[in-house]
Amino acid sequence: MSNGKPSQASIAQVYNPVEFQAEVNLAASAFENLLGPNMQWKDFGETDGVRVFRGTPPVLPGRDAVPGRSVLPLSKSEVEIPDSNPVELLACLHQTSYRCLFQPRIRTAYYLRRFGMFHNQFYAVLAFGQDFQARDFVGVQYARFFDEQGNEIGHPKQDSPRIDLIFASVDDAKVPPMDGNIVRARYWHAGLRFTKTEKGTLVQYISQIDYGKPIPAYIYKVMWLEVPLTIGRLKEAHRLIGFPPYVLDPTYTIVMQLQSFDVDTRAVSISALVVRAGIFTIVLDSKRMYKEGVFFSDRSGPAIKSIEIEEKDGNIQVKTKESAVGHAFELIFRACDQEVAEVDQPDDTKDW
Repeated sequence: MSNGKPSQASIAQVYNPVEFQAEVNLAASAFENLLGPNMQWKDFGETDGVRVFRGTPPVLPGRDAVPGRSVLPLSKSEVEIPDSNPVELLACLHQTSYRCLFQPRIRTAYYLRRFGMFHNQFYAVLAFGQDFQARDFVGVQYARFFDEQGNEIGHPKQDSPRIDLIFASVDDAKVPPMDGNIVRARYWHAGLRFTKTEKGTLVQYISQIDYGKPIPAYIYKVMWLEVPLTIGRLKEAHRLIGFPPYVLDPTYTIVMQLQSFDVDTRAVSISALVVRAGIFTIVLDSKRMYKEGVFFSDRSGPAIKSIEIEEKDGNIQVKTKESAVGHAFELIFRACDQEVAEVDQPDDTKDW
């Protein structure tokens, strides 16, 4: 599976100014209502451990379907993922190479602009086989973090009790389809809620997609069944291999430029710019993914001499000094159970 993307832009001093806020606000408000007490859902039973519901969507601006079957019914699905927490499941969605494990129709996906660590504009292509036109999306991915009292906060914590990940389609004339045979699709409703439970995390997935043009009845039926079960495949991937590394940076120490993860080798590459002295943490899955730890195969960039790296509680703690501010660095680390000679460089086309 290819996840090709254009070359990276030069590292910015700050994240891009937030755009498409109106689209995000509309999507977030609809998402809250769909998971609220007044929404009526019809229970369609359980499939592969996932509870599936169907509902009648609210009428929102611009949600007029083209003639024929192009829009899937609104669905909600729920599953509890044991031995997990919300932020590590967010990381599973955030890294496309990992995401392809449970969403195999993703042919390519990459960020267009970064508005924050977990707030981005993206481009993605879904494939349906050789006999059917691929669909692409241009959208914004936006994460919301909540504390124990239900108040929204600015950044995640390792023990965050709830995280919402919302997707909103946007119109951007500067982002045409990759080729003329691809049809532009749109999210009508899309988002996930991760809620901490005693045993793990309850995942709720809302989805309704307009595929842009009518799709054959057999594909319509396949997607009608397949889409809600996405979180069941996420549960299985998490059980088998764990979660990919993620960065916690509560003091906004860095501007992340690139974070790539190679599913096969578990190698990780992080490129960033230091914007203030402070500490950030790279959280590792030491139970499943990195049982024997990690080692650094590359530490480079003008900021690297002013950065201290140490292992702490099974994670990687990075301290940036004042002399590092305004300078960039790159870190590459690998699983200790991989022989160096057998591990390729991490594929930076697989970042999300």
